[in-house]
Amino acid sequence: MLTTQIDHFSDYIAGMTAVDGALVLTQQIDIVGFGVEIQATQVPLSSVYRALNVEGTSFQAVPADHGGTRHRAAYRLCLAAPECLAIVVSQDGNVQFVHNQDGQVVFWDQLSF
Repeated sequence: MLTTQIDHFSDYIAGMTAVDGALVLTQQIDIVGFGVEIQATQVPLSSVYRALNVEGTSFQAVPADHGGTRHRAAYRLCLAAPECLAIVVSQDGNVQFVHNQDGQVVFWDQLSF
């Protein structure tokens, strides 16, 4: 029964991510919005950091404008709301996990699918 419910929830979430824009959830997995554009242009951000290891203890500085709109929005959101975790799925299939770590925006590149 639980497996079936998880499958249904996964399909529900996947359906919302098919819409261009962000899917925003709370920590309790309540849906705040989907298909939205996150704008935090008032948050100054010149560089972000690529994590070179899983632990996030080794970094490479990268200009904050190196990614597309989705990436830049996620970077600014994580800077403005440090408790956030953003998962960015780009149009080409690349996935990044983005988080604020001690005041710096750090991202982890994941495998493409």
